[in-house]
Amino acid sequence: MATVREQCPEPDPVTRPWAKHTKNGEHALVCHAIDTMEVAYLLYPIILGPRIRRELDRAFEPLQAQAQDWVALFCGLHDLGKFTPAFQALVIDVAKKRFTEEDHEILDRNAPTKARRRWDTKHGLGTAAHMEDMLKAAGASHDTAQLIGHVLGGHHGWFPGPGVIRGIKKKDDLGNQSWARRRSDLVRAVAALRGLDFETPNWSRVEMPSLALLGLAGLTTISDWVASDSSRFDYEPWPTDLLTYRDHARKQAEQALERTWWTAWQLPTCTGYRDLFRKSPPRPLQQAVEKVLNQCAEPGVLVVEAPTGEGKTRAGLQAAADLSRRLGLGGLYLATPTKALSKQAADDVRELMRATNSPLDVNLVYSGAAAELRAGRQEDQIRPTAVGEHEHSGDEDGQDSLEWFTRKRGLAFPVGVGTIDQLVKSVIRSGHNYLGMTSVSNKVVIVDEAHAYDLYTGLLVDQFLWFCGWVGVPVVLMSATLPANRREELLEYWHAGAEGRAPDPERTRVVEPGSWQVTWSGAQRSAQSFDLSDETRGRGPVRVEHVSDSPAAIAARVVERVGAVGTAIVVLNTRVRAQDVHDRIADLLESATRRPELVLFTGESQGVARTEVEARVRMLLGKGSPEDRHAIVVGTQVLEHGLDIDADLMVSDLCPVDLLFQRAGRLHRHARHNRPPGVKTPLLLIADTDPAEREARRPSARTSLGFSTGTSSIYLPWILGRTRAVLTDVLSRGTWDPLDEIGKQVHRVYVEDDPLIEPGWERAWEAAELGYERRRQWLRFQASAVMASLVTTPRSLLRLTRHSGPGGQTRPRDGRERDAK
Repeated sequence: MATVREQCPEPDPVTRPWAKHTKNGEHALVCHAIDTMEVAYLLYPIILGPRIRRELDRAFEPLQAQAQDWVALFCGLHDLGKFTPAFQALVIDVAKKRFTEEDHEILDRNAPTKARRRWDTKHGLGTAAHMEDMLKAAGASHDTAQLIGHVLGGHHGWFPGPGVIRGIKKKDDLGNQSWARRRSDLVRAVAALRGLDFETPNWSRVEMPSLALLGLAGLTTISDWVASDSSRFDYEPWPTDLLTYRDHARKQAEQALERTWWTAWQLPTCTGYRDLFRKSPPRPLQQAVEKVLNQCAEPGVLVVEAPTGEGKTRAGLQAAADLSRRLGLGGLYLATPTKALSKQAADDVRELMRATNSPLDVNLVYSGAAAELRAGRQEDQIRPTAVGEHEHSGDEDGQDSLEWFTRKRGLAFPVGVGTIDQLVKSVIRSGHNYLGMTSVSNKVVIVDEAHAYDLYTGLLVDQFLWFCGWVGVPVVLMSATLPANRREELLEYWHAGAEGRAPDPERTRVVEPGSWQVTWSGAQRSAQSFDLSDETRGRGPVRVEHVSDSPAAIAARVVERVGAVGTAIVVLNTRVRAQDVHDRIADLLESATRRPELVLFTGESQGVARTEVEARVRMLLGKGSPEDRHAIVVGTQVLEHGLDIDADLMVSDLCPVDLLFQRAGRLHRHARHNRPPGVKTPLLLIADTDPAEREARRPSARTSLGFSTGTSSIYLPWILGRTRAVLTDVLSRGTWDPLDEIGKQVHRVYVEDDPLIEPGWERAWEAAELGYERRRQWLRFQASAVMASLVTTPRSLLRLTRHSGPGGQTRPRDGRERDAK
């Protein structure tokens, strides 16, 4: 509970304004400024990455004091705009008790009434206006004064424009010269607590680069929220001695970070694979990662291209640990396409934390994680209160601070695992987007399943990689089916950001398909191919057969193959088809003497129900499942990845070739010695329209390529058609060696200009291609409408939060598109 002391007889004028007024009482503005300053000083080396810190050092070097002190001071001054009649009068009774009678008239003029519920000036704008004027008076250039002022004034999520600030200076809201003089006195008093002279004559030599401004903006908001946790920072209405209060605030800040385990990730001196994962010997993939990073001395991008089950996740974590140690970083964030994958990956990251003897826990970061965190250990959480409480209704702080520290906690805390959406929100023009960029600046970012993102989300990922290059964030990309041209696009965006230029499409053209390799692209580029492990090679080729796409035919083939013994995974493209096939299998098994376990798993399973279904699927088909297991799991795309499961038989609806490879990776994934007769070799049944039925169509009826019901509403017909054409040869052979063939097949479907058109179906192919191009154009338009523009000048940083459309729109509006790569 916050402690409260009575008013002293003659308070210092700088202690009169209040900052927070809640059930805990009142908290003096100068005290909240000191609280925030002390938090910012401690978080400075934890949150801000090396490149941002170097830019801040250069910016404040003329002031002959540590940049860390100046940045902490500015963070503490974020609420200076509360020292105005407009804000103080919001609780008029409190204001009149705190201020002398000579201020009562202007307070009354600014007090809200029933007829005027809103007030004119938000306190962030007051901060921007005063800091700009005070810095100019101290000798700072117009640009430096304005940029610092506007960044501090945008601490609730939106950077104000110059015109807005010019307008409020003409209003009564900020008070007269007496109020301005007292605000400046507060600034000097707080600066003195850090041993700083605000009126230093060297301000004219200070220039603020865009990276320094980004770091100041993000650290200001995060420090404000931490210091607003009233359970950790006592409310002090009337401080009698600011130096004594500073010492008290420093101790509270240290305890707050210590109790929430908010500290940088400390790495051991050796971060090789054997040092981190002692119980298992490294595979060739992990040895290749070690080799390409051996001479790494600056940020870059590591691309890990390896098949499912080869150990990509451990290779990525090994790289993150090694890069963090080499580059002096303090954390990692692992991004996955889905929540399910995030939960699974969290266990791997926890193992890494134990291997590095770190006390840090993993923070899950995705929609819905807030409820999980609130149900967890309360003592480990930051719970800001009264942040923006006295702002306008519908205020720019729409992303409330408590939600940010729960739903997005891992972005600011050292170690996080979550969905890719939480990362790409930082490149969407919306409030607080700069927080994401600041929060990853001192981390290694790992992007798992880099091939799995649709064109819209992929464009956001491109933009995010540009900002990673700009900020100096090393990135690890992991994929099993990344087209070679897509790999080059991702690398080009990162390097364009690092060099502060626009991406050049000419640098991304490739003619050769990709292969199993590890690529490091930093100041220099090196690629290391590797042999697949014996376990992966042991899976061998896959037998491939066609099956009619009718639910009845699929159900009959599954029961025929594994009705009596064995296991099967059936992946359908829509929930309706999955339910239909499941029910038909259940009917066919009614009279069976030995029925297999039958499970339905679709995206409709959420929360506890999903967790229970996943647990059951793992029990039936996971690595520890019994040798005599007998089960059929029917589902949708949720079975593609995120589950370490294995089956004797796989049935899959026709889907893009890269996703088919992903699905087929569940066949004979684990070493087993007693596979049932008929499926001792992995068997893949591809459910597609019957070829004879297609050929029977009259030429006039061939206006579409013809796919299973609902399939063309999930995947684009152009990509499905090209996949079908590539698989024609596979089906004619009856065998598929995906480990050797998938690179060329992905290249052929997504990269090559080969038309692959079937004779007699020209009209259908033309319509499919036209739809594909229109879809790509529409998705590009949608993405460009919400994406933050590239930062090319310090002033362009202020455009990051310019709102356009719904914030956080990380998926296409219709949610249809999956494969327009």
